[in-house]
Amino acid sequence: KKVCKKRLYKEFLLSGLVKCGDCKSSMTNTFTNKIKRRYYYYQCVKVIRDTSNPCSVREVNAEKLESFLIENLSRISQDKPYIENLLFRLAHKSPHPAGLELTGESLEKLVTRVQQVLINFKNKVENTSQIEKCLAFEKTIQKIQFSKNSLEVVISIEDTTNDEILNLSGLGSGRVAAR
Repeated sequence: KKVCKKRLYKEFLLSGLVKCGDCKSSMTNTFTNKIKRRYYYYQCVKVIRDTSNPCSVREVNAEKLESFLIENLSRISQDKPYIENLLFRLAHKSPHPAGLELTGESLEKLVTRVQQVLINFKNKVENTSQIEKCLAFEKTIQKIQFSKNSLEVVISIEDTTNDEILNLSGLGSGRVAAR
């Protein structure tokens, strides 16, 4: 009797989004088969191409990184003081003309918008299929920079449902990055 093997398939949530913080290369999805389990990773492309001189990041466990992002972005969505502090630091760190600052009202709008985006993301990834989670990640996250010491996530705060883009003079093109 012929044994039928099941095709093990995983939809990587962060496919195409993760970049290596060490060498700035993309990180591609891959897996390793062990005796009883298949392990999924995001692996730095430089490790694959340049085996004589690979970067120090090499790879990161896909399931741990994905669950870490979901858990922490969900937590941050409920933490308004953290979002305010983050946006204040980003506004004062980013290169913009002298004297250009976010006013109290525009900062409050920005905080509310970032919080809305994160809450919508949280709602879309809770209790949904892997495909729906992938779509939520694609819509919300623009880039993830992973290194051994830090994780930078750039989210899109555009309102794509109403074709209305929030004006962030001084913060860049509708992006918020957190470290």
